[in-house]
Amino acid sequence: MSASKLKHLLVVVVIVCTAAIITYLLKSKPEPPTKPEQETAWTVNVMPLEYVDRAPELNLLGTVESVQNTLITSRVNTTVTATPALAGSLVKQGDILIKLDPVEVNVVLTQRQADVNELSALIAVQNQTHKANLSSLKTEKNLLRLAENALARQKSLVKNNVTSKERLDNAEVALQQQNLALTNRQLSVNNHQNRLNQLQARLQRAQAQLTLAELDMAQTELSAPFDGWVISVHVAAGNRVRNGEPLIELVARDSLEVRAQVPNRWVPIIQQMLAANNPQQEQAEDQDQGREQGQSKTQPNAGASAIAEIFGQPTQLQLHRLSAAASASTGGIDAFFRPSQGNHLLLGKAVSLRVSLPEFSQAFALPVSAIYGFDRIYRVDENERLAAATITRTGRFQGEDDAEWILFAAEDLKPGDLIITTQLPNAVTGLKVKRRE
Repeated sequence: MSASKLKHLLVVVVIVCTAAIITYLLKSKPEPPTKPEQETAWTVNVMPLEYVDRAPELNLLGTVESVQNTLITSRVNTTVTATPALAGSLVKQGDILIKLDPVEVNVVLTQRQADVNELSALIAVQNQTHKANLSSLKTEKNLLRLAENALARQKSLVKNNVTSKERLDNAEVALQQQNLALTNRQLSVNNHQNRLNQLQARLQRAQAQLTLAELDMAQTELSAPFDGWVISVHVAAGNRVRNGEPLIELVARDSLEVRAQVPNRWVPIIQQMLAANNPQQEQAEDQDQGREQGQSKTQPNAGASAIAEIFGQPTQLQLHRLSAAASASTGGIDAFFRPSQGNHLLLGKAVSLRVSLPEFSQAFALPVSAIYGFDRIYRVDENERLAAATITRTGRFQGEDDAEWILFAAEDLKPGDLIITTQLPNAVTGLKVKRRE
């Protein structure tokens, strides 16, 4: 065997022996003790279920409106002389708001008064003329009788050839003239009432124009028609205004209310609340409709109230009435709320409302952090594992800590069950949990 081959064989033997030794050492190495794998338990907050008698709340968005918002306009063409009331001023009924120049208005008033005086004088003249015509009518009748007698004498004389034919003709002319005078006088007497009616009609028209002129004169000093606030003033001293031009806008002090739209699903309950406020008002709601929101029974409130946040300050409101028409675009019905005491609302301001709904008895309540999705919560069973349960929401309310709470009913739950209030991203039925002390 050559030295080269012997050298390669020796290398192979060394390698094989080394591998055998390493394999032996690995197999003969003692095994360390293994620690059994433990299941992770998630730490959660829990809350025991219990029945509560609580009124849920409905959150609405409303706008402050007024049932008595007045825009005062000018009745005359004249000049503004003063504006005592400014925007934002609180005025009382009868306070002067705007003063107008009365000179031009007084000219028209004088003319209208002169027309009335003239027609009154014409009526007096007509009455005196009628009296004179009645007296003259008697005289005209006597003169006619005398003219007839004179004609008869002339005819007798002519027949006896005592007088001339010319005298007879004169007597006949005198009789015809007297007949004509009597007819005219009788016509004047008969037309008296017609002339008087015409003059009285003209007088009534003139008196109406005088009344308008007096109203125009009275409106040269515009006063507040009610207690309220000045919203805006559209003119200033020295401005020339025309008939119908806006001058000042007012809103009545006690006319402000909040208008909010109630969703369709809450309309039957709101109608029940309104009926509780006003038993005399006819309501067409079915009592069972109020139970469609859940399986718990509702107890009607003594009244329908709401809380509005006005510049961070809570204001107590009371449901006053419902709209007679539903909104075709968004659905629902508008509800109108008025302050219970005072009125701190501002016209046109958007406000959020929390309406207290009828109270639910034997309902459960949990903070919103315990709700998964819309209708699922998790109960902790006796093995400290989660079990999902389906709930039926009946409302919500704001707790004492300003946190949102959910009212609900559930067939599979009972008082005393422990419900987790911690939001777990991996919450599933069977998950191991540990209650936080």
